[in-house]
Amino acid sequence: MTLAAVLADVQPVWFDADVASFAAAQRRPWLTSCFEILTWLGSTAVLVPLGAVVGFLLRRATRSWRPLLILAASLAGASALSNLTKLAVARARPEDGLVDTIGYAFPSGHSTAAAAGWIALAFVVGGVAASRRLRLAVFAAAVVVIAIVGASRIYLGVHWSTDVLGGWALGGLWVGVVLVAVSGRAAALRS
Repeated sequence: MTLAAVLADVQPVWFDADVASFAAAQRRPWLTSCFEILTWLGSTAVLVPLGAVVGFLLRRATRSWRPLLILAASLAGASALSNLTKLAVARARPEDGLVDTIGYAFPSGHSTAAAAGWIALAFVVGGVAASRRLRLAVFAAAVVVIAIVGASRIYLGVHWSTDVLGGWALGGLWVGVVLVAVSGRAAALRS
C-alpha cells in the first residue's frame, strides 16, 4: 500500500468521537461566544500583527533582528507546513461545526499556529525578561493560550482531538527547528 493510499484513508481514531461528544455536551451559548473569541488567539490574523509589533519593539530595545526573525520564521513555516500537511492528508472535518470553516482538518491550523507563534513569542519575550520568575510566567501563559486554542477548536466542532494534537506537535516541532537554526547561526557568527 502506498503512502498516498494510507493518507487518503485517515479516519478519526477511537477517542476522537468520545472527545467530540463530550465537548458537544458542554456547549452553552455563553461558552460558545467565549470560544468563538478565544479561538482567534490561534489565527494568523492575530498572531502575525502581534508578532510584528513584538518583533519590532524588541528590535528597537535589543538592536537585534533576531526576535523578529524567530517570530516571522516560526509563523510562516508553521503555516506553510500545516497547509501542506492538510493537502497531503485530506482528512474531513467533523460535521457538527458551530463556525464556518474551509479546507481539511488535519492538522488544526489554529493549533499549529498557536503552538509555533506563542512558543516563539514566549521565547523572545522571555529572552529579555528581567527574572527567571517572569520568564516562567511568560512561558506558562503561552502554554495556557495554546491549550485554550486547541480546546476551542474541538468545542466549536471544527476539529477532531487528534487534529489539535497533530497541530501542537507540528507547531512545536517547527518552532524548535527555527530556534535551533537561529541559535546555531548565532553561534557560528560568534566563532
